[in-house]
Amino acid sequence: MACFDNLLALKETCTTTTTSGYYLNDFGINMKEVEQIITSEYDDVQNFVDEKIRFNTDVITNDIVNHFKQVTPKTLVQSHRVGI
Repeated sequence: MACFDNLLALKETCTTTTTSGYYLNDFGINMKEVEQIITSEYDDVQNFVDEKIRFNTDVITNDIVNHFKQVTPKTLVQSHRVGI
């Protein structure tokens, strides 16, 4: 998960020292909108946003892993393919 740190954030929940690759605000999502959809199972907006980012990071990571599982690796012996 550390590889995805500071990739996506909500501007209103960041400190002045936090930088992000993208903000949810860039996609038209702001704190007021999140407050309207948040449920009681989340303590606050930051908790909700963190959970949703974590979930989507897991989905993307699994998609990437599953894609590369389909690639058949070539076995190398002394820099040659097996069978040469």
